[in-house]
Amino acid sequence: MERLSPACGHEGRCAMRLLLWLVVLSFAGCKAGEGDRCAKAEDCGSGLTCDLDAASCVTAETMACARSAGCKSAGLCASRGGLCVALANGPCAVSDACKELGLCVAKAGECRAENNADCMATKACSALGYCTAVEGKCVAGKDADCARLDGCNSHGACIARGGKCVAGKDADCARTLACEVVGLCTAVEGKCVAGKDGDCARTPACKDNGLCTAVEGKCVAGKDGDCEGSGNCRTYGWCTAKDGHCVTGKDADCERIDECDRSGRCTARNGKCVVGKDADCARSAPCEVAGLCKAKDGECVKP
Repeated sequence: MERLSPACGHEGRCAMRLLLWLVVLSFAGCKAGEGDRCAKAEDCGSGLTCDLDAASCVTAETMACARSAGCKSAGLCASRGGLCVALANGPCAVSDACKELGLCVAKAGECRAENNADCMATKACSALGYCTAVEGKCVAGKDADCARLDGCNSHGACIARGGKCVAGKDADCARTLACEVVGLCTAVEGKCVAGKDGDCARTPACKDNGLCTAVEGKCVAGKDGDCEGSGNCRTYGWCTAKDGHCVTGKDADCERIDECDRSGRCTARNGKCVVGKDADCARSAPCEVAGLCKAKDGECVKP
């Protein structure tokens, strides 16, 4: 039933439809009060205007809140004490905060997460495991919230702790692609890290790039031995460990690669193997085949 404003009396109630009700008000000289039905601004009493979307009389402050960005984003569509607040479930249910964070129920002036179903329908549930309503927010409340995530398989974040999905045990990390590829196989403080040299030794990064030593949670080239066993040492002469990477650090690094005999690039210079001296050319195939036995400007040429 529709309600009349207190100024109209008649026990404040009326069972007529909106159009007939407004006609009665017009003849009686009454104006609708806050929350009463209306069809235009003139139907409302002093200090009120008609919210055409809701077909009800509201204050200017409430109208401003209803049109604010906070109404759409967080359901703060009503006015109280000079602030925009959430007083009804409806605005919360259609807000961005409901869709994205599960904050779909109005309580204490704000939109809150009050049931798991609202949380489970959100992007935050599917992406971060925030699928359980706890104290007005959606959080990762149980391990099952995390186990369904891509992050469990990719980063080992399979256990709910402190409202978030984290890596809780080494077994969670060991099953991940990050463990297989870059050695992040040990759970430390909620994350998968390279906790021991064995984590690194099994990876392609160790075999190819010499990143075989665990330092501060990452796999790095910790010693020359790491680099000397790598594919890049045999191919490019990156056989010396420096600042966690394998580089060309000495002539011996270059002398072990095929390019030394093939083109005379047997001298280490600025991190690369180059033709640096006549002896480099003298041992090369171009010298034997074409007489290019003298080093000049980084190339082997004829004397």
